[in-house]
Amino acid sequence: MIDTDKYEGHTEGPWEKIEWETPNPQWDVMLSCPEVGKFASIQGCEGWKPNEADVELMADAPLLLAEVKELQAWKKLVSDIVKQQDGPHLRKMLKELVE
Repeated sequence: MIDTDKYEGHTEGPWEKIEWETPNPQWDVMLSCPEVGKFASIQGCEGWKPNEADVELMADAPLLLAEVKELQAWKKLVSDIVKQQDGPHLRKMLKELVE
Protein backbone atom coordinates (compact mmCIF):
# COMPACT_ATOMS: atom_id res chain seq x y z
CA MET A 1 0.00 0.00 0.00
CA ILE A 2 1.23 3.52 -0.79
CA ASP A 3 2.05 5.57 2.31
CA THR A 4 0.22 8.80 1.46
CA ASP A 5 1.40 10.48 4.69
CA LYS A 6 4.72 11.28 3.04
CA TYR A 7 2.86 13.66 0.66
CA GLU A 8 1.41 15.80 3.46
CA GLY A 9 2.11 19.47 2.74
CA HIS A 10 2.40 19.02 -1.03
CA THR A 11 1.40 21.91 -3.30
CA GLU A 12 -2.36 21.65 -3.63
CA GLY A 13 -3.88 21.20 -7.09
CA PRO A 14 -5.12 21.64 -9.60
CA TRP A 15 -1.80 21.71 -11.39
CA GLU A 16 -1.52 22.76 -14.99
CA LYS A 17 1.32 22.53 -17.45
CA ILE A 18 2.63 25.56 -19.28
CA GLU A 19 4.81 24.87 -22.31
CA TRP A 20 7.18 27.18 -24.15
CA GLU A 21 10.38 27.15 -26.14
CA THR A 22 13.34 29.16 -24.90
CA PRO A 23 15.97 30.95 -26.99
CA ASN A 24 18.53 28.24 -26.24
CA PRO A 25 17.52 25.15 -28.20
CA GLN A 26 15.61 23.89 -25.21
CA TRP A 27 12.00 22.96 -24.47
CA ASP A 28 10.51 23.60 -21.06
CA VAL A 29 7.37 22.68 -19.22
CA MET A 30 6.37 24.46 -16.04
CA LEU A 31 3.89 23.15 -13.52
CA SER A 32 1.70 25.86 -12.08
CA CYS A 33 -1.25 26.16 -9.72
CA PRO A 34 -3.51 29.09 -8.78
CA GLU A 35 -2.35 29.33 -5.15
CA VAL A 36 1.42 29.25 -5.75
CA GLY A 37 1.98 30.06 -9.42
CA LYS A 38 4.85 28.35 -11.21
CA PHE A 39 6.56 25.86 -8.92
CA ALA A 40 8.30 23.15 -10.96
CA SER A 41 10.16 22.99 -14.24
CA ILE A 42 10.95 20.10 -16.54
CA GLN A 43 13.63 21.00 -19.06
CA GLY A 44 14.56 19.42 -22.32
CA CYS A 45 17.63 20.07 -24.39
CA GLU A 46 18.57 20.11 -28.05
CA GLY A 47 17.23 16.97 -29.65
CA TRP A 48 15.32 15.81 -26.56
CA LYS A 49 12.16 16.93 -24.85
CA PRO A 50 10.37 15.51 -21.83
CA ASN A 51 8.04 12.60 -22.53
CA GLU A 52 4.49 14.00 -22.80
CA ALA A 53 3.04 11.14 -20.76
CA ASP A 54 5.52 11.86 -17.92
CA VAL A 55 4.51 15.53 -17.92
CA GLU A 56 0.81 14.62 -17.84
CA LEU A 57 1.44 12.18 -14.97
CA MET A 58 3.23 14.89 -12.96
CA ALA A 59 0.46 17.42 -13.66
CA ASP A 60 -2.18 14.92 -12.50
CA ALA A 61 -0.34 14.07 -9.25
CA PRO A 62 -2.88 15.82 -6.95
CA LEU A 63 -5.79 14.04 -8.66
CA LEU A 64 -4.04 10.67 -8.45
CA LEU A 65 -3.24 11.19 -4.77
CA ALA A 66 -6.87 12.03 -4.00
CA GLU A 67 -7.99 8.89 -5.86
CA VAL A 68 -5.51 6.69 -3.96
CA LYS A 69 -6.73 8.08 -0.62
CA GLU A 70 -10.37 7.45 -1.56
CA LEU A 71 -9.65 3.91 -2.75
CA GLN A 72 -7.71 3.15 0.44
CA ALA A 73 -10.69 4.33 2.51
CA TRP A 74 -13.03 2.06 0.52
CA LYS A 75 -10.63 -0.86 0.87
CA LYS A 76 -10.53 -0.40 4.64
CA LEU A 77 -14.32 -0.13 4.85
CA VAL A 78 -14.85 -3.32 2.84
CA SER A 79 -12.16 -5.10 4.85
CA ASP A 80 -13.85 -4.08 8.11
CA ILE A 81 -17.23 -5.27 6.84
CA VAL A 82 -15.81 -8.63 5.73
CA LYS A 83 -14.21 -9.14 9.16
CA GLN A 84 -17.52 -8.45 10.93
CA GLN A 85 -20.02 -10.23 8.67
CA ASP A 86 -20.45 -13.44 6.76
CA GLY A 87 -22.81 -15.11 4.33
CA PRO A 88 -26.05 -13.38 3.27
CA HIS A 89 -25.47 -10.42 5.60
CA LEU A 90 -22.17 -9.62 3.89
CA ARG A 91 -23.70 -9.89 0.42
CA LYS A 92 -26.54 -7.54 1.41
CA MET A 93 -24.21 -4.97 2.99
CA LEU A 94 -21.86 -4.95 -0.03
CA LYS A 95 -24.82 -4.53 -2.37
CA GLU A 96 -26.06 -1.55 -0.34
CA LEU A 97 -22.55 -0.10 -0.25
CA VAL A 98 -22.21 0.08 -4.02
CA GLU A 99 -25.72 1.35 -4.72
